[in-house]
Amino acid sequence: MPKVIKVEELGQRETFDLEVSHSDHQFYLSNGILTSNSHAVSYAIDSYMCAYLLTYHEAEWLCAYAETDSTEGDKKRDRALSEIKALGYDFAKIDINYATSTWTILPNKKFMPSFITCKGIGEGAIEEIQQLRPYTNVYELLWNNDGSWRH
Repeated sequence: MPKVIKVEELGQRETFDLEVSHSDHQFYLSNGILTSNSHAVSYAIDSYMCAYLLTYHEAEWLCAYAETDSTEGDKKRDRALSEIKALGYDFAKIDINYATSTWTILPNKKFMPSFITCKGIGEGAIEEIQQLRPYTNVYELLWNNDGSWRH
């Protein structure tokens, strides 16, 4: 990736906001300039915000990134987890006594996935698990002291 060597102010110049209707959203104008409609500015701002959060709030940003991509499908989740591992983070197994509906930041650059990443567990079940914990064994999860079904 190229690095910025210096930045010089050039003063004020007249600019134009060109918008061309095309399915690809990228167009070469007659003079060879590439344009991609004005929504490209929004992407630039979004990229800047992500870079800021990754720089100054790394663990929190990566946690949010993992949570978002873990609900988007296998390819996006796998890519997100691979990128997080490349930054030196590791993943703990889900612990029923500590997991929540969002990813959890643990000491020593570790994350614990949320209950949402477990197939078949919805918001209602997550709330019930959190209200009834801690559990010391599987029987406490499933049955009351009198032997009746707990949930």
